[in-house]
Amino acid sequence: MTRLVGTFAAGFAVTLAIALFTSIQGAWLLFVYGFVQACIGGVVCFQTIHSYWGSVNGVKTSAEGYVAPAIMAFLNLMVLVSGWDILFKI
Repeated sequence: MTRLVGTFAAGFAVTLAIALFTSIQGAWLLFVYGFVQACIGGVVCFQTIHSYWGSVNGVKTSAEGYVAPAIMAFLNLMVLVSGWDILFKI
C-alpha cells in the first residue's frame, strides 16, 4: 500500500512541479486537489496512529504520518492564497 500511495504522490508532485515551473494560470484545481487530499490523508493517518493499530506490539509509529500531509496541505494552501489572481484567471 505504501508504494501504491507513493506512486500517486510522486506523480502528483511531478505534475505540480511542472505547473509551477511553466505556468499555474488556470491550474487552481491541481492545488485544491492537493490541499484536500493532504487534509484527508493527515486526518486518516492521525486517527490510525492514535488508534489500536498504533499500539500493536512490535509496531513503531511516529508523527510523520500526519505531519508530512499537514505540511503539504499548508504549502498547497499558500500557493492558492498567494497565487489567487493567476490561478483563477480563465
